[in-house]
Amino acid sequence: MRIAHTTETTLDVSDTDFAYYHLTATDFAGNAGEETTTEGSSQGLSNEESIPQAFGFRIQPALTVGGPLALQFDLPRDCRVRLAAFVPTGRRVALLADGRQLAGRHTISWDAREATGGRVPAGVYFLCFQTPGYRQIRRAVVLR
Repeated sequence: MRIAHTTETTLDVSDTDFAYYHLTATDFAGNAGEETTTEGSSQGLSNEESIPQAFGFRIQPALTVGGPLALQFDLPRDCRVRLAAFVPTGRRVALLADGRQLAGRHTISWDAREATGGRVPAGVYFLCFQTPGYRQIRRAVVLR
């Protein structure tokens, strides 16, 4: 089965033994990430197994030297998500997500840039992930 392009978050590959996935992520500002290809068995997968049981928020890595931070979050149900970066004084420097997301595991890449497009200075930043009924704040360090 070959798929030229899809924006769906789920894909039925149950009629195949093995699948190749060619992925490109686009953030809310329309910035496209690097393309990647992955492969794996499609046996035994179901949509229910890919939906997390609880909300979660992680940063990989929490320390960056000029590279992007992968902001990973789990949604057990469809809901509104707001993800923003703040300096320690509380000023928001970037709004990374603000809208409805489907249940599942998601990753947003933050290139340590402000909303205006300029690079943030080296320092500590707080990333606040919020959904209705859940809020998590994680610390990240940007080095230059």
